[in-house]
Amino acid sequence: DGKQESYSLTPETKYLKGTVSAALADVKVGTRVVLSIVEKDEKKTVAEVLMASGENPGGTHEHQH
Repeated sequence: DGKQESYSLTPETKYLKGTVSAALADVKVGTRVVLSIVEKDEKKTVAEVLMASGENPGGTHEHQH
């Protein structure tokens, strides 16, 4: 629908790459993420940032033999 939304990150926001803990620094431009959003007192914040475990920034995939 072309709608853009913004959500706040907090010190409590958790970052996961697959099932392994990650950090905000692991999120690069072009990385696909799934956000888990919580709403409290009419404010929406990010509870979790989920990334695929084997994804490269930009969504490109390495070809391996």
